Amino acid sequence: MAIEYKSLRYSGVGVQGSYLNDIYTAPANTKALILSFNICRNDNISSLIAYPSAYFNIKLKDTSNVEYWLMKNRAIASQSSLEVIEGQKIVVNAGEELIIFASLTNLFVATLSIMEVS
Repeated sequence: MAIEYKSLRYSGVGVQGSYLNDIYTAPANTKALILSFNICRNDNISSLIAYPSAYFNIKLKDTSNVEYWLMKNRAIASQSSLEVIEGQKIVVNAGEELIIFASLTNLFVATLSIMEVS
């Protein structure tokens, strides 16, 4: 049994249907534990006035293409962050995908810490 730790960063979360949606897929013959999942609203004070209701969504899609919401229409204040799975862990089985999308492109940054067991 091999264990590998990964840190992934996505600096431009896209809108639904964009190529940036699938942020992590567990490799074949691997179970992954999402240890940390941080979302930051990376904008300036003027965009808070322009986009006060900007939000993001997170789903887990299994190998049968069934999607499960982890967070839906979640807004956070300008220049702040949110730990999505605070005090918890999420198990992602081989072939399952984590998907993130937002109401506006390039407004949110995602950072994940993952432990893969194969």
